[in-house]
Amino acid sequence: METEQTFTVVIIADPGLADEAKLAVTLKADGLGDALAKAKLVLVKKGYHHFEEVSVEIARDDESTGIRRLTEHG
Repeated sequence: METEQTFTVVIIADPGLADEAKLAVTLKADGLGDALAKAKLVLVKKGYHHFEEVSVEIARDDESTGIRRLTEHG
């Protein structure tokens, strides 16, 4: 069994009525694939869809968990 680590997933997502947004989702997961799946699930629950993955990486030590909007994309 893997130990959970904190990952940051950067995704371009469509919020529906507005332009696409580049978002960073920082969360705890068992691995890169698990982090990507969990990030997409969190964003679906917030109303985002049509995802384009940009990156998945281990988060910096001081990075807090949650969703951050990085930029407007469209």
